[in-house]
Amino acid sequence: MTNTFIKTTGLLAVLLTATVSCSTSPPTLGEKMINQGQSMAKVGEQWVEGENMISKGEKMIKQGEEQVEEGRQLITKGNAMKKESEETYKQRGGNL
Repeated sequence: MTNTFIKTTGLLAVLLTATVSCSTSPPTLGEKMINQGQSMAKVGEQWVEGENMISKGEKMIKQGEEQVEEGRQLITKGNAMKKESEETYKQRGGNL
């Protein structure tokens, strides 16, 4: 009886090892292609994200340059208004 138990256990161990060995076989060509495709998709997504960031950055720079120009115009106009006010004040007898 013990001998039969040992033989049965040994046979089960061999079958289990064979089954596990089959499941750890190297990936097929199709599986490799799928994995590579997924990897390439990630690279493509990263490229698109980078392109979007560049576009957003360029837009922000353009808006910033427009705001700088608008700011310079406001400063010029403000200085002219101050100068005109000071001259009007002096003409009306005010002392600065």
